[in-house]
Amino acid sequence: MARLLIYDAYENKVYTYANLNENDPMPYSTLTTLRLREFRGKSASPTLWTTIAAMEAWNLTRRKYGKGIPVGYAFKRIWEGGHGTRSQHYAGVAFDVGQSLDQRQRTAIYNAARTSGAWGYVEPLSQTPTWVHFDRRYGTPAQFAAFVNACHRMGIGVIMDFVPVHFAANADALAKFDGTYLYEYDSDVGQSEWGTCNFNYYRREVCSFLSSAAGLWMDVYHCDGIRMDAISRALYWQGDPNRGVNEGAVTFLRNLNHGLNERWPTGIYMAEDSTNFLKVTAPTRYEGVGFDYKWDMGWMHDTLDYFATPFGERPGCYGKLLFSMHYFYNELYLLALSHDEVVHGKKTIIDKLWGSYAEKCAQLRTLYFYMYTHPGKKLNFMGNELAHFREWDEKRELDWNLLEYPFHDAFQKYFAALSRTYASEPALYDGEYNPDCFEWVANESCAEGVYAWLRKGRGQNLLCVMNTQDHAHKKFPLYLKFPCSAELVLDTEAGTWGGVHKAHRKQSFHTTDGGVFGRDYTLTLDLPAMGSYLLRLSPEAPNPDAARLSANKALAQKRKAAKAAKAAAEVSDK
Repeated sequence: MARLLIYDAYENKVYTYANLNENDPMPYSTLTTLRLREFRGKSASPTLWTTIAAMEAWNLTRRKYGKGIPVGYAFKRIWEGGHGTRSQHYAGVAFDVGQSLDQRQRTAIYNAARTSGAWGYVEPLSQTPTWVHFDRRYGTPAQFAAFVNACHRMGIGVIMDFVPVHFAANADALAKFDGTYLYEYDSDVGQSEWGTCNFNYYRREVCSFLSSAAGLWMDVYHCDGIRMDAISRALYWQGDPNRGVNEGAVTFLRNLNHGLNERWPTGIYMAEDSTNFLKVTAPTRYEGVGFDYKWDMGWMHDTLDYFATPFGERPGCYGKLLFSMHYFYNELYLLALSHDEVVHGKKTIIDKLWGSYAEKCAQLRTLYFYMYTHPGKKLNFMGNELAHFREWDEKRELDWNLLEYPFHDAFQKYFAALSRTYASEPALYDGEYNPDCFEWVANESCAEGVYAWLRKGRGQNLLCVMNTQDHAHKKFPLYLKFPCSAELVLDTEAGTWGGVHKAHRKQSFHTTDGGVFGRDYTLTLDLPAMGSYLLRLSPEAPNPDAARLSANKALAQKRKAAKAAKAAAEVSDK
């Protein structure tokens, strides 16, 4: 006779069955394939533990592969092959099945599972990973599902942060799970630079476990996408290209992304990757890794480095804000100002910027103007919209009291207006990965620190102009290929945001005939220090004499330069 306790993760209840005979079927359903004696194995314990999810998985596997297969083989098939229903796919905690542990140990496992909120199916051994779980401090699985639904009702998508490369080396985690190197490599590549363990992608059970864990969030909780952490450490051994490509990891990521896109094609799957590994965002049918987007880590670091540079040194760093467009169309990039940049003594975004408090404030508006008008999807970490000065701390909420201060309140309103502008101007997002939809207008103004570019989409042309120096430029010329009027859409120095333009300003401008470099029309603007403009261009009738005026102007400039060179040579000869 035996007593059996079965935990139902769906109802969060434990069902007790007493006085069971060895030949009694396992109490789960009318379609059970397992008798108590077979489940018990060699255990002599009077009390046995398992889960309803495990029984469901067991019965499904038995019915598929035959009643005579051993318990261990059935679970091995589940583990490696991913057969069965969703409940058995999702690794979590469960309980000893009477193989080895005593009552005290089983009780400890059970209590730990109940309090942690982790759930899933049982292995025929005495442990199962608790890697996919809900932290009870933040609610139950049902409450998380309700949270996702509430977000969706408000038009907010939920993207899960997934870590398929490494895991905690804690004694109660996956490290040396069964006494051997099961989930991690058994060599120097088994440890990461962060003191964690690296997953071994050459074991099918590990790949199945990770794939199932990713699928949980999409299938059960209807999340809208998955961001995968530290992909550079997967593509290359230890993230080092000199050590070569980790072919097992690449194969796993391809299979994972292919499966996710096949089952949940509307999901967004993105890689945090800092390498130049090719085809990270190419579809798997084209031998790509299959991600939808890739974080542009180069853009993030170059941008922050530039804005942290003293104004007098910026002419020498001018190319940092140009470089991203040299490679942007190689992948589908996402621009991020991430969590990693506001922790560990790195300072927050506003605090990184060069200059006084007032200069930081003005530059912060321009920094985000540059981000939102640059091609690529956008990602910002919490607190950036408040101009947070304190580094992020998971133990504290954001400093909402900052909104009591004029600049921070104004900046939050600016950030909201910038986001609305981005959403309402198709040229800022339509065709963003099409090189024909972007054109530099000013990218050689090193001394002035001025950048200008066109964004094109749906028949619309937007001119983006940015001054990164601490002094204004009067009547700054911008040369265009077509005549147009320019309507001011957004001014980062508007008084509404705490900028220098307090009074009502001229809202539209017109080009004049004549230009340089084959651009026959000139738009002249007064650019404020550390300020930026977004202008909507409306074409006007071309002037047939514009090209002639441009040619004359270019000839005059050429003659002036030659005269200056001749004068310099004469001085040198004396």
